[in-house]
Amino acid sequence: MSKTFPIFFGIAIALLALGAWLGWFGTSDSRLTMTGEVLKVRTQEMTPETTLVIADFRMKNESNIGFNLREAVLIWTDAQGKDHECDHVAGSDLQRILTQLPQIGPAFNKPFVIGDKVESKAMMDRMTAGVAQASEADFEKRKSIRLRLTDIDHKSFVFEERAAAAK
Repeated sequence: MSKTFPIFFGIAIALLALGAWLGWFGTSDSRLTMTGEVLKVRTQEMTPETTLVIADFRMKNESNIGFNLREAVLIWTDAQGKDHECDHVAGSDLQRILTQLPQIGPAFNKPFVIGDKVESKAMMDRMTAGVAQASEADFEKRKSIRLRLTDIDHKSFVFEERAAAAK
């Protein structure tokens, strides 16, 4: 084996690694990336075993491609650390609920409903709602609440409750 082979082999490997790195980071805006947080959580006990949960959240599409909502799920962690999914409330039902139950408060944001889009590089505030299978007192003892948004292409993003708003 010649003495120059290891030198050229090392240079070739370094150039391949550089090309892969540039390819990955050069196309980062072409991969769907959403960031956000749950800003405010409002609750209203519906029955002794169920609680309506309304979450206002902020999201930002960091990529150059749009996000198209397939599913929005509220997930809360109880005082014992167990996760529970809330039953989704449709946006049209949420509008009626807010008019019928003024003690919950006004609609600060538009509901984020299936099929809604977040254009590239856009930021927006929206709300969603669900029904937790727990009393309001038990729900208020939660450790956290998260919102999982799933794109039409099945890519999911999870937004955590703002630290100052968490119980």
